[in-house]
Amino acid sequence: MDKIFSDINDAINRFSSASNEELFSYLDGNDEVLMQIALLNIKELQSLADTKKIVSKLTEHSSETREYCAFLINRLMKTEKYQKYFCGDFILDRFSKAVSDVNPKVCRKIIEILPYFEDLKKLFPLLINNAEIYINNLQEKNKHKNYQYNTLSFRLYWTIFALAYTINDNLLNEYEKELVKLVENISQFKEYTLREKSTLLAQKINSIRNIDKISEILKKCQNDENFFVKELLN
Repeated sequence: MDKIFSDINDAINRFSSASNEELFSYLDGNDEVLMQIALLNIKELQSLADTKKIVSKLTEHSSETREYCAFLINRLMKTEKYQKYFCGDFILDRFSKAVSDVNPKVCRKIIEILPYFEDLKKLFPLLINNAEIYINNLQEKNKHKNYQYNTLSFRLYWTIFALAYTINDNLLNEYEKELVKLVENISQFKEYTLREKSTLLAQKINSIRNIDKISEILKKCQNDENFFVKELLN
């Protein structure tokens, strides 16, 4: 805690009336707690530089900092005048990683605002590539339950959810082959959570356009051993 504050309550009280400039200054420091309080109090953006400063906290920081950052980004992205600031390779890279963060609250808040993201067309193939990497790594790993395997499964789960949440006609036209292959591969996993998300993606694809292979997979899902997979089709 910075020496200018007597304790965390003092910091919270003083940050509540701080200027935007003061709040952003604490994002340059190394104190994670002060970063978190600043992120909770930032109300507006004035430049791309402000946006990059916020988004830089979306990765490589504590789980709490990443979570507060995701909540702030979610709120800002839903305000039309700020959407123009969320662009460029730096932000694209951070979003592609945050989609499969090990903290599910980060995943949810970032995935929720992807339809507002102007660079979605650039992000979508990155997510497909990430999913393919996760699948290959999972297939190569020992399938006994362990931390590494579970983490990869978790990341794949959220990446597939992001693809299902954002897919549209144009993206399907461009990446049909890759998406069908993803659904086909994931539908064969033993983990029902992964089969559930592959079924969701298959449904989204099918709602846009009927594809024989996807229809075939969905028919098999009707007899899946897991209730939650079958329930998606009802």
